[in-house]
Amino acid sequence: MIQFELPDSAINRKVNLKLVKLLKDRPDLFYPEIGIEAVYGCPYGCIWNGGCINMPEEDRDINRVKKMFDDYAEAGVAYRLTFTNRCLGEEDLSDTYGNAIAELGNKRGNAVIVSTDLMQNYICETYGYYEIIQSVSRVFKSKEEVEKSMSQYYTCLPVWMNNNWSLLRTTQNLDKAIILVNEYCPVSNCDFCEEHYNEISRYMLKQTTEKYVCKRLEEREKMKREKETPVHIVTPNDYEKYTELGIKHFKINGRASDLNQIVDLYCNYFAKKEYEDLVGGYLLNE
Repeated sequence: MIQFELPDSAINRKVNLKLVKLLKDRPDLFYPEIGIEAVYGCPYGCIWNGGCINMPEEDRDINRVKKMFDDYAEAGVAYRLTFTNRCLGEEDLSDTYGNAIAELGNKRGNAVIVSTDLMQNYICETYGYYEIIQSVSRVFKSKEEVEKSMSQYYTCLPVWMNNNWSLLRTTQNLDKAIILVNEYCPVSNCDFCEEHYNEISRYMLKQTTEKYVCKRLEEREKMKREKETPVHIVTPNDYEKYTELGIKHFKINGRASDLNQIVDLYCNYFAKKEYEDLVGGYLLNE
């Protein structure tokens, strides 16, 4: 069975829980041997968050955070916290809100996704139950770096590895690989990747008030207009190719997407073609 992790945010939490229930109740609507093992994200306003901008601060509510963890736990879904801010210093580890979130989620099965040794070491030393997962925002530069990471941790592969089948066939420890199926960047090995993640991290820390504008935005919009697909995009037709290599963990990018985009993604990656409209209608129905 292949397992997915879903993007979590306030706008799609209800949809996530509905999808989990529908997948259990009506597996006939979905591709065979597919499951949802986790969601990933971070409550609003937490400075430890990275990967995408996560505001506003006024939505900080620790009781709401507790309910979030409880709801997913009741549904049998693990939570993976995106503590992937690349610009944190030692002084930021004492952040009250970040630690309150970490304390609430510190249960077996949950995980923290990291992009720095600083956060990884802090979580391991302070909170005993979290699994560590290495983020794509570590920006791995070589196959050897990825293999070293996967020798110890589940690791989200850089998208330049996604459909490079000759490379994947010679890569070790693929049982710990996580495939990001729908990275939006129009290129597979973007020159501005680290800059992008760093600027998002700085914004979360209020080191800048300017939201980063992707340097590839124009290219991405052009590809959309011309209906071109980046080579690193994964489709359901690829699932079997990955499982043959021992890869069974997949991840959907979508924390910054609107609700309709999220539902379209879920229908595409989970529902059989003939049931996409049925599943989509159910997910969007209040």
